[in-house]
Amino acid sequence: MALLADTHYVAGGTWDDTVNNLRAVNEQVHFDAIIHLGDFTDGLGTKALTEDYANKVLEDMESLGVPVYPVIGNHDTNYFKGNPEVMSANEQVKLYYRSVQSGDRSWYFIDDHKTGLRMIFLSSFDPKQKVRYGFDDEEVAWLESTLGSTPEELKVIVFAHIPLLPEMHYWSKDIRNADKVLDILKTANDETGRILGYVHGHSHCDQINTEHGFPIVSVGCNKIEYFTDYKPEGATTYKRELGTVSQDLWDGLIITPSKNKLSFVRFGAGEDRGISL
Repeated sequence: MALLADTHYVAGGTWDDTVNNLRAVNEQVHFDAIIHLGDFTDGLGTKALTEDYANKVLEDMESLGVPVYPVIGNHDTNYFKGNPEVMSANEQVKLYYRSVQSGDRSWYFIDDHKTGLRMIFLSSFDPKQKVRYGFDDEEVAWLESTLGSTPEELKVIVFAHIPLLPEMHYWSKDIRNADKVLDILKTANDETGRILGYVHGHSHCDQINTEHGFPIVSVGCNKIEYFTDYKPEGATTYKRELGTVSQDLWDGLIITPSKNKLSFVRFGAGEDRGISL
């Protein structure tokens, strides 16, 4: 699978190069899917502009002819810097989740019985809440139920935009219901050994935490950006340079459920990473 995070599309940016790179690699390896971990755009303009930009990114990924599995990022809500045209939850689902079956929820799962994998995609930002970053009560209950009803033969990997641990999140000291989500995943892993990992974007850096029985993995940003401040302790960022391979950043994610193994093969700035449980 191809794995991207934090494209932050702007007109005249480097996204077209990313799409060409994705297409060229796909022609050689044939991705099973493309996963985008949110922040398709900066979400600072009008609702119509954000929709146009998001549609551009989505349509380009869909043009590769493989399933596209998105999660919604904080900027995808069109909320920041006093933007008066904030997207409702229903508008976000309609725009970003048009290619998946999520009902009216902003979270969903995909099963691949051929490889023995359940992929869970969570929503992790709500501008209406006092603690904006985090997970809704209904979503937490859904996650627990979904894990409890997962067929025994399937391993589980969770994708979201924001980190699961407050110490991996520079922008706030509290993540709503993160402790509950962590406990649910730890309990499921202790009982079944089936949790392969929690993978997120948002922090614009690479980082892996293995203190909780399964890896919590941060993926660097697809946007060409290089700054080392505003990062959690222990994170890694890579120098980016326009017109070189380092202007791009995304991973080929190889999941081997039978071996409890994740391999992140980096295209562009950064290093390959492998995790075996």
